[in-house]
Amino acid sequence: IICHDQVSCVGGFILFLSPVYITLLAKALHKPIIIYANGTHDFVRKIWKILAKYVLNNVDLITVRDEESFLYLKEFVWNKERIHLTGDPAILLPSVNPEKVKHIIHEENIDKNDGLLVGAAISREVLSNAFQRHTNPATRYKKAIKEIARVFDRLVESFQATIVFIPQCIEPYARADDRIVAKEIYNIMKNKPKARILIKEYSPEELKGLMAEFDLFISARVHSVISALSMGVPSYTLARSSDRRAYGLIGKMLKQGEWIYNVENLNADRLFASVTDWLSASDKIRENLPPIISSAKEKALLNGKLLKALLDSRLKSKA
Repeated sequence: IICHDQVSCVGGFILFLSPVYITLLAKALHKPIIIYANGTHDFVRKIWKILAKYVLNNVDLITVRDEESFLYLKEFVWNKERIHLTGDPAILLPSVNPEKVKHIIHEENIDKNDGLLVGAAISREVLSNAFQRHTNPATRYKKAIKEIARVFDRLVESFQATIVFIPQCIEPYARADDRIVAKEIYNIMKNKPKARILIKEYSPEELKGLMAEFDLFISARVHSVISALSMGVPSYTLARSSDRRAYGLIGKMLKQGEWIYNVENLNADRLFASVTDWLSASDKIRENLPPIISSAKEKALLNGKLLKALLDSRLKSKA
């Protein structure tokens, strides 16, 4: 199984051109090979398109989690029966039980009865795409966290909100560690007593259970938004205009396109005005989510069903 998530069908992950090598090896060993729940970037160069045709036409099954990627990859596939539009498996992630969540809330000193409880997961990578007139990503980022801090301060002042920063991503280097971003935003905020930063590393299941306790969720992490929405929590997404995952998965699959904000045009006043509209619509969003989530889960399960059907057919052919 290769090329999951946003892994390039040509470039691969870590090892350059790994999908090409793996496809060659699988064919030599007569092993089935599957591209599973992929979302892809465009193949810009001609040589990449040639390699993509080789890979995509020599695998046994391709499942694609968003419509834009599906339509793009379909152009390269000769046998259209091999490629299927499915959904993102992340929505199937289970959450821990309520007792475990209560323990986390107690340990983190989160008061659920102190006004609006707003979860936040902010990414340095996404904020570094703000203020495109500046060429230096570090400058963009510094300006962006000031704007985000202003929005959170206004949420506290206007709606008595408590902001809880969760670490959706923890890495050994600063650029991808959400806790560092949270601290830098917190340091700028005026209303620090109404903000909490979670430092401890929690499992994905624990984070998803905690998200269910939020009244609202604001995030620059696509999969954190998927988790929150799947728990019935209205969520607001900060994304780049080129982020196919955000607009394809959250916008189209989960029908929350109205509540995706393009950070390239980041402005605290405009963002707060949009967030205020979102807050006003939150009850209606919560009411509409169950059938949307149910449909998305069925599409995500299709990945496994198609994989099982392929393996069953291989077993029958060997019997």
